[in-house]
Amino acid sequence: MLKEYIEKKRALSNFNSSEILDTLVSYIDEKNDPECLANAMKKIHVKLYGKHFDEDCALNAVSKMFYIKAGTSAKTYGAFIPLEQSNKIFSRCKDDLKNKAYNSFDFFVTINMIYSDNYNLFKKWFKDTTEETFVNTIVTEATVNWLNDSDSPNDGTKIWSYLH
Repeated sequence: MLKEYIEKKRALSNFNSSEILDTLVSYIDEKNDPECLANAMKKIHVKLYGKHFDEDCALNAVSKMFYIKAGTSAKTYGAFIPLEQSNKIFSRCKDDLKNKAYNSFDFFVTINMIYSDNYNLFKKWFKDTTEETFVNTIVTEATVNWLNDSDSPNDGTKIWSYLH
C-alpha cells in the first residue's frame, strides 16, 4: 500500500525507506497496541528476511521457551542449547536436512523447541544418557526428523510458520 501511495503521489520521494519505516513503526508504537506492533514487525521481518529467523528474532523466540521438569512446578527457560553449540550441531547435520533453505537460526529455534517440548518424555525414555548424548543424539535426531517431516512446507519455512 505504501509503495503504491509513493508511486502515485511521488510526495515521499525525498525520504529514504529507513525514515519511512521509522515513522511507521513509531506511529504503531504510539498506539500502545503490542499486538499491532508485533504483527507489523513480523510483516517487516518477512519482507526483509523471508520466513526465516535471524539472530535477534531467534534469540527472542527461544528466550520464551520453557519446560517444567516432571515432579516440579518451576519453569526452566531457554536457550537450552546455546547458539554456539547449535551452530556446531547444524554444521554437522545440515546435509541431512531435505530442504536446504533452513538457516542456522531456524535450526537453533527448532532444536530448542524440540528440547523444551519433549524434555520430560525424552528423559523418561532415555534415563541413563548423559546431557551430551541427550543433546547431540536424541534431540538432534528429533530436530532433523521434525524439519524433514513430509508435511513440511516445500520452501523450508516450517519452523517460522509453526511459531508464527
